Parts: sequence; C-alpha cells; structure tokens
Amino acid sequence: MPTPTCRLFRPGETYAGKQGFDYAAGVSAESAGATGICMHLLT
Repeated sequence: MPTPTCRLFRPGETYAGKQGFDYAAGVSAESAGATGICMHLLT
C-alpha cells in the first residue's frame, strides 16, 4: 500500500464542463491520484 500524501489545490484553476458549467479543480484520479472519490466545485 502506498504511503498517504497531502495535495494542495490552488483557487483559480477552472475548466468548462460539457453542460456549460464552470468547475474548479478538485480531488480526482488525474489531479491527486485519488481512488474511490472525485470532488470538484461547480461554480
């Protein structure tokens, strides 16, 4: 089992979703190597 680590996400990193909403960067497999959870902020 890998050693747990802490990741820091800075505000301002956003992207436009397919349905026209803007999302703030959050915890995902791509951003933090997360497994079993994905959290993004809808703005």
